[in-house]
Amino acid sequence: HHIFYNEFRVDSEEHPVLLTEPQMNPKSNREKMITIMFETFNVPAMYVQLQTVLSFYSTRRSTGIALEVGDGVSSVIPMIECYSILHVSISIDIGGRDLNEYLERLLIELLSGGSTMFNGISERMKDAQYPLILLLVKESHWNCRCLLFFCCKMHAIS
Repeated sequence: HHIFYNEFRVDSEEHPVLLTEPQMNPKSNREKMITIMFETFNVPAMYVQLQTVLSFYSTRRSTGIALEVGDGVSSVIPMIECYSILHVSISIDIGGRDLNEYLERLLIELLSGGSTMFNGISERMKDAQYPLILLLVKESHWNCRCLLFFCCKMHAIS
């Protein structure tokens, strides 16, 4: 109830809800979402739509190819007139978490010059600089470029 009452400052019983779901969301997850919204929050109405379809709506397009990168899975989803073509969608088990781990290894390698010059750099980064770097990455539309630029600057300074 925190989100409805403290963040949105609305009564959940007075407002319909729009929820998004990923392309390959199991039917059981969708059913559980619906059950929670109606039974716990007593919403008067709700609509569940694919994240990719809403992405196309936001760009005023109805046909194209969407790349959806989640925490652990990335998907390529073709859309025609806002209908996803499931039988040609492709998903791989590589996502944002993997990219973060790769960029962390790259940053450590850049800072240490590939040697053990900076012993314990990983632990120090997690304690001090790492959250700042992750914030820069998460807040930027150019995630990889932003972090790589930052890494190169840090490497040049050291």
